[in-house]
Amino acid sequence: MRHPLTSRLLVGVALGVGLLLAAGPAAAFTPEEWKAEYDQVEHHLRAADWQAADAAISKLYKATIEQHGDTGRFDGGLVQLTAMRAIAEQGLGRADDARWHWHVAVSFLPDLQRMDLSPYGEPARALQVQGVRGRELAAGERYRKDGPVSELAGIKAPKRSKGPGIRLPSLRMKDMGGFYVFEVMVEADGTVTQPLLLQKKGSVALGLLAFDSLRGWRFKPATRDGAPVAVPYLVGVGTGGIGGGDLDEEPEAPPSDQGT
Repeated sequence: MRHPLTSRLLVGVALGVGLLLAAGPAAAFTPEEWKAEYDQVEHHLRAADWQAADAAISKLYKATIEQHGDTGRFDGGLVQLTAMRAIAEQGLGRADDARWHWHVAVSFLPDLQRMDLSPYGEPARALQVQGVRGRELAAGERYRKDGPVSELAGIKAPKRSKGPGIRLPSLRMKDMGGFYVFEVMVEADGTVTQPLLLQKKGSVALGLLAFDSLRGWRFKPATRDGAPVAVPYLVGVGTGGIGGGDLDEEPEAPPSDQGT
C-alpha cells in the first residue's frame, strides 16, 4: 500500500504536469525528476538515515522554492517536505527544530496529525503524539496590529526587538505579494515557538517563507512582577513589511488540506 504522503504528492504532481510541459525549457526540472528526488528523500527516511534525509530535503526544498515558488505547482510537495524535515530533525535529536517544522507543516496540512506515519518510525510518532497548540479566529475577528492574544492581567506585554520580513530567495518571486497572520508563543527568553497560521493572503510557498522569517524574530519578553514569562502573541508578516498593518480586504483563511 502506498504511503499517504506519497499518494497526496502524486495527485499534486499529476495536476501540474500539463503546466510544466507548457512552460518548456525554462522549467528547472520536470515532475518526473522532482518525484525521483522526493522518492530518494522517502527512502532515506524509511531507512532511518536521518542525516542523508535532512540533507536531501534541504536541497530539494531550496531548489523548489527558488525555481517554482512563484508558480504554485509544487505547493503540496513543499508542505510534505516540511513534514519530512521535522521527522528527520526529530531523528537527529534536534527537538526544537523538529517541533517548529511540524507546526509549520500541520498549519497547511492538518491531516498530518491523523495520518499513518509508522513507516517513518519513532520520530514521526513522537511528533504526532505531542499535538499542536492552536485555535481559530472568532467570527468577524481581524488582525489589526501585533499584540498579545488576550488581556494579560498583571503582565507587562513583550516588545519586539528583531523582526525580519519575508526574504524572497529568487528574482522570479520579486513581484509576489502576501501577508500572513500567526499566533505564536513568545517564550521567557524572547524567542518565538509554536507557530500557528491563522490567516493568509498569498501563496503557500510565500507562506512557508513567512514562517522562515518569523523564526528569526526576537522579543524583550513579557514579565510578571519583573520575572520573564511566556505568553501567546499575534503577529503579522509580509513582503511589504512586518506587523502593525491592516489588510485591504479580509485575508483568506488557511485551507483545511493543502496536501494536493
